[in-house]
Amino acid sequence: MPTLLVPPLVVAPLMARGRRETRLRSFAAVNGLVYDRSAPGAPAQGALFQLGHEQRTLRRFRGSWGGGRFEVGNFVLRTQPGRRCCEVTTGYLILGPLPAPGAVHSWVRQAPPCALPTTHVERSGDTVVAHTLEPLDFADPGTWELVQTLRAQLAG
Repeated sequence: MPTLLVPPLVVAPLMARGRRETRLRSFAAVNGLVYDRSAPGAPAQGALFQLGHEQRTLRRFRGSWGGGRFEVGNFVLRTQPGRRCCEVTTGYLILGPLPAPGAVHSWVRQAPPCALPTTHVERSGDTVVAHTLEPLDFADPGTWELVQTLRAQLAG
């Protein structure tokens, strides 16, 4: 897993002109992150990710901060297969290792950090999953400030 070498994050590529996708890929490269535009399935085993059908991840960034794994992205949940009207998108942040698929684990809901737009936070062992009210706009440097603040409050 790549390591985030430059704290704080270098946001200059996000401010540059050009296509959004190119700027996001440049941002990931400069900061030592792995960027995926889309991935099938749910990114974690938390209770919120287990709801509904046709789960997929959009614009996901993975890496590590201070030796700990993290993943941040947008998660799309379609509650009725084949019907776009029943689609919900939420942002998420995962800190720590993901539990092995099929392993027995329990998720415990915890209070969201103060003053941050999170609706749902779960913990299972060393792993914390937080969901935001709205999808995350990764081309906005303010989103990355929020991610760093959320990471500090959840890990601390």
